[in-house]
Amino acid sequence: MKINNKKVLFEMLTKYEKTIFLVCFLCYGAIHFIFFDKTEWLNTDYEKQINSIAMTDDWFFVNGVFSSRVPPLMPITYGLLLKLSLFFNLNIVFLGKIINLLFISLNSFLLYKISSLLLERRFWMVPSLLYLLSPVIIYYSFKPLSEHMFMVFFLLFIFYLIKFFLTNKGGFLSWSLVSFSVSLLVRPNYLYFSAFLILYLIFTCRKNLKTLILPFSLGFLVLLPWSLYCFQNSNTIVISSSGNIQSLKDGIAYDNKEYRNTLTNDEEIRYVMDEFWENYSSYTSTKQVFEYYLSQLEQNPLGLMKFQALKILRVFFGTDTINKRFEFFILLINIPIILMFLFWIFKLKSNNLGIQLKVFFLCLLVYSILIGSVVVPLFRYLIPVFYLIPVLAFSEIKLLKNE
Repeated sequence: MKINNKKVLFEMLTKYEKTIFLVCFLCYGAIHFIFFDKTEWLNTDYEKQINSIAMTDDWFFVNGVFSSRVPPLMPITYGLLLKLSLFFNLNIVFLGKIINLLFISLNSFLLYKISSLLLERRFWMVPSLLYLLSPVIIYYSFKPLSEHMFMVFFLLFIFYLIKFFLTNKGGFLSWSLVSFSVSLLVRPNYLYFSAFLILYLIFTCRKNLKTLILPFSLGFLVLLPWSLYCFQNSNTIVISSSGNIQSLKDGIAYDNKEYRNTLTNDEEIRYVMDEFWENYSSYTSTKQVFEYYLSQLEQNPLGLMKFQALKILRVFFGTDTINKRFEFFILLINIPIILMFLFWIFKLKSNNLGIQLKVFFLCLLVYSILIGSVVVPLFRYLIPVFYLIPVLAFSEIKLLKNE
């Protein structure tokens, strides 16, 4: 029977979507029940801070020494979770699993909500399902990655920013920048992106700059307590994390640490990594690391360019230990979305998404890839924006129909 009533069709689609999502979550539950012993609850990068919060009242003092190497929200969340499990004698692995799956569920829901702002009704589910049904995401759902938690607040930032551009209501921008600031308190990756974001908003709102006063103020106030706490205890200015220098150093001495397999035997690329490794401990500031980059640009320009090109490619499939079989599997799974990215780049001149949003998303994706290639290029760093690519690609489908 042909249905002409759009409201009835909408309700049928909604019911169908709820059924699909329910099946997905039941599948996740079954997989996690069957492979329960494969679950990790503790992220080693945050282990000392988590144990300090759970076992003592010292919080970010590890063995009596203040540590701001990681942002606060991940260790606070898992530290309190561990404290809860100890107090009530609950299984910490089970609690860790629940909160991990909660983050992933919220991420799939937010991808759906973002899609509902930009896509035709029939495509709303696609990005969420590509995220939920990805074997890589299913695998990572067993691990307490900070990317899961970060992605919740980062997608909220994207959602409210789009709402702001669609409605021009300052309240949405306030929620957007508050969410962005909270995301920085989970992971520091997009700290430098904030400089672009500020300039971008000033330019796009140049005719009514008053709109920005409250959102900027709220975003700043979210970060202020952590910054003051760090300054009080270490006499250093920290916005998100003080561990950036370590990430930059590891990004150059890529495979020199013993637990990583060999990246390449290319002599020019090896020269970039090996020479840095010889004086690894002497590099103590971001300025020194960038000075090394400049010296390589003069002495070994081809090697440096090949090194960076290889790392940019590895952002889309890289793993920390350079597991070639697993990396090939990740690349194979990611090829469809990579092709969607190339398709969207090809369609940049179209008018479908609007110039404001196109510039924003282009800069966001380029920044994500570049920042991922400066540190150790792991695909999991790209996850928070990678599954936005289908939203962008499907935003062009309607235009194709009319050409």
